Amino acid sequence: MNGLRGARIGVVRNRLFGGNAAADRLADAAIADMKKQGAVIVDPAAIPTLGKFDDSEFDILLYEFKADLNKYLAWLGPASPVHSLKDVIAFNDAHKDREMTYFGQEIMEMAEKKGSLTSTKYKTALAKNHRLSRTLGIDAVMTKYRLDALVAPTGGPAWLTDLVNGDSGTASAPAPGPAAPASKSARPPQSPAAPRSPGPTSSPRADPSQPRGPPGPPPSGLARRNG
Repeated sequence: MNGLRGARIGVVRNRLFGGNAAADRLADAAIADMKKQGAVIVDPAAIPTLGKFDDSEFDILLYEFKADLNKYLAWLGPASPVHSLKDVIAFNDAHKDREMTYFGQEIMEMAEKKGSLTSTKYKTALAKNHRLSRTLGIDAVMTKYRLDALVAPTGGPAWLTDLVNGDSGTASAPAPGPAAPASKSARPPQSPAAPRSPGPTSSPRADPSQPRGPPGPPPSGLARRNG
């Protein structure tokens, strides 16, 4: 049975194509294969809200990073040398020569200043992203073109982090739904945040369109419509 026959597939070219020529070619080849299998390709199927919630998406990440990291470090128990994001920041400050040789911890300091997940500012930002990514974003384009799925590259190849540009690659695309925020600016990557025993403390991917919970699987290039 060919599940693609007659399926209406929308191609999201605005903001999700153009970051890497090789990734674009692979995506276009996959789209051509789907068409050969009988899919109805709607190209382009632009999501009009892409790019309109990048800042609030990052803001949500800061709130959720603090909350989840604090929860994880508390779970480690008294044997852990650090018990909160505040402790991690203090450890880095006390060991700057080892932990912050090349980059600082500005993003962690920004996160530490955020309130709880019950704060009005967090709830307002999350509601805004739900509206822009769901109602006015994916749902709108799916309904407009009567689509079964959306397709686009999720990003380009991995990049090098250097001491001039910092973390400035394009491996993650700025997606509208269950995906990671994609910063095009050269935000410095975080230094190792604590003694190695507590485990990794890099920030989890923020998800502007989903309720709080543990991180899910990496985003795929195909957003399948439910229902």
